[in-house]
Amino acid sequence: MKKKETDFLLDVYIHGETINLCVPTIQYASDSTWYSWLNDLYVTRFLEQGLEVNTPEKQVEFYKSLASSNRLSLIISDKENYIGTISLSGINLVKKTCEIALLFGEKSHQPNSEMMALEAMARLTTFAFDQMGIERISAGQHHKLLKWQQKLELIGYKIEGIKKTGFRKGREVADGVSIAITSEEYNSITSKRKALWDDVDSMRTRVSKLPANPIVNKLREFYDTEIKNYYTHIFNL
Repeated sequence: MKKKETDFLLDVYIHGETINLCVPTIQYASDSTWYSWLNDLYVTRFLEQGLEVNTPEKQVEFYKSLASSNRLSLIISDKENYIGTISLSGINLVKKTCEIALLFGEKSHQPNSEMMALEAMARLTTFAFDQMGIERISAGQHHKLLKWQQKLELIGYKIEGIKKTGFRKGREVADGVSIAITSEEYNSITSKRKALWDDVDSMRTRVSKLPANPIVNKLREFYDTEIKNYYTHIFNL
């Protein structure tokens, strides 16, 4: 019988305002509902994961692999429950690059869940730059997550391109969006604020002032007109 999330007490690795980022244990991997998050079709609807059934045994194997992998995986706590996971993968300390990914493990019913997710991204991004010496963090997004992507722009993640048909899962074929933050953007933002994430009230104010039309829409228009016309000409030479 699986234990409740509140039955576990994980060490806090990174302290936050609305969330903490905690260190998973083998017991948590084995006895919690962590494994089940990837079995929830709603949770994984914008992820390529979720095609195979996950089990506690597979979650334990994943946990064991962390010790020898170039990945940092942490559990997100809302200060009461463990609600998701966030990770840095492909960590290359020579090139000073990595990728970031976040998964909320339950259907969101909290009014401030997106702010928690945004703070989790900000906290781990800050850790990567300040403590690990990373200089570039990248990620990929399903094109339908444009509102979430726009919020990520507030902590420095800029659109770098559109991956045509870059998302494939089952019968769904969709475009993906490439985003990244470099040390240049990070330093620019933190020079104006006391931190990438200063406080939830200030961040909510920034969210309310975001442009109605996200920049990714303008980029898509550019892809569908200028770039399409350019390559039509090139391929006909």
